[in-house]
Amino acid sequence: MFNKINTVVAGDYTGRRVRVRSKNCLLLCRAGKAPVVVDNTTVLRYDVLSRDVTKDGKSALLRGYFGKMLFGDSGMIAGSMSAKNKSVTTVSLEFVNGDKSLIEVDGNMYKRILRVLFK
Repeated sequence: MFNKINTVVAGDYTGRRVRVRSKNCLLLCRAGKAPVVVDNTTVLRYDVLSRDVTKDGKSALLRGYFGKMLFGDSGMIAGSMSAKNKSVTTVSLEFVNGDKSLIEVDGNMYKRILRVLFK
């Protein structure tokens, strides 16, 4: 299954991956295509369309399993409830040249986007 996190999911650059170039610049990359620079000079505006936070399934299973081994049923419940949170943010980018893209990024990449666009 294709992982759509940190990827352009719709628009002019569909299918490209969001990559870090430096602390002041990101790239939209795809094999065989020229990378597109994402920074405060190339992006006219952005909008956050949605932000979803869910529990990580693997983390919940592992923590529940070890919690049950150590503390019984109550440990299983406590362990699975302490699972790591995963956030996925959907961001709309409008570039200076008129191109538009919809990207889905994880929490770390979203923080980088904010830092890059507010320089």
